[in-house]
Amino acid sequence: MLRATGRLKMCRTLSPTVINPSRLLLLLTHELVEDMKDPLDDDQVVPAIVATDKEESAACLIQHVYRQHCQKRKRRLQRTALERERSAIFAACLKHAQASGFAQGFYRLLYLGPLPHLLLALKKGISIATFVKNMTKIPGLLLKEGHGRLEEMGRKRSEISSTLKRGHELQKKLNPDSEFHKKRDIDGLKDAVLQVKEFLDRVPGGEKGAPEELNVAYKAIVAVKQVPKKEKPSLNVEDLDLYEY
Repeated sequence: MLRATGRLKMCRTLSPTVINPSRLLLLLTHELVEDMKDPLDDDQVVPAIVATDKEESAACLIQHVYRQHCQKRKRRLQRTALERERSAIFAACLKHAQASGFAQGFYRLLYLGPLPHLLLALKKGISIATFVKNMTKIPGLLLKEGHGRLEEMGRKRSEISSTLKRGHELQKKLNPDSEFHKKRDIDGLKDAVLQVKEFLDRVPGGEKGAPEELNVAYKAIVAVKQVPKKEKPSLNVEDLDLYEY
């Protein structure tokens, strides 16, 4: 409500003789009370007020601006862990690029652009694979599933362990300070993106990780942009006399 109160100054400036800030504040309070789920006690009842059309318009404007502010503030406060992790990876790439004198060029653009997205997608996939592996621990399965599914779950544990090992290999290969990036091999980086994609496809529940991060990296590094071909206009020969020459 403090923000809404602050907006009263704007209304006073725009039309000081039309809108009374005190009446407008009372009107806004009345609107808020009507939106409340729990009824007020008798000693808390806000007196009714008959508002003019201009006062109602001003109140609606203030409420709209205030709600927009609350939504933006909520989004800022709820900045996802994904964004923080992406920023940390980008900072690591930038720091290494500056410290190692990473030469300018197209590979540097990929290194500082889509690579952090790729590394984040890989990190999330590894986290999910680790969780799945921990869920297939033999002692816990004996208590939960019994001996009947022990063989099947043992096979799944072996598969996820192999997948997880592959994920760690890719992570070591693609880390910002790895020797792989010193080669500045764009084709090798494209192949690495495909390998990460294959790894994530093998992780159970991998779609719950960060698929949008992989999509960013895939489109920027692997996908080839198709340049639309311009069709040449057809030659109009209807007006030519074939026998004129």
